Amino acid sequence: MAKERLQIDWKEMLAGRDDGPPPEVEVVAAASGQGEAGPADASELVQFSDHELQERIQRVLKQLSLGIGSRLNDSGAKLRASLRQMQAELDRRKLVRVPKGRVGFRDFVCDNQKGR
Repeated sequence: MAKERLQIDWKEMLAGRDDGPPPEVEVVAAASGQGEAGPADASELVQFSDHELQERIQRVLKQLSLGIGSRLNDSGAKLRASLRQMQAELDRRKLVRVPKGRVGFRDFVCDNQKGR
């Protein structure tokens, strides 16, 4: 059995597809400079629990202490930037938390009005 060549009439197949030149696309570098190392922005870090975030921070600190950063093309700059981002997210969470048992201004005003 001989193989037959498939004959395709490309002019017929592509008839009516005269859309003109393809649109131009502008490639813009990421503002954070994170690239592919770690989470790209804070919105990705929000999904991690505090424990997971602390584990990730410890893992990166261990990698940096072992000298892995010096073997990377960017000398570990992205790794350190990712570490700073994770630490900033953890610090932000600590500032947002209100200690248990602490009465806020809103609670105080509501309780005061109930007593009248």
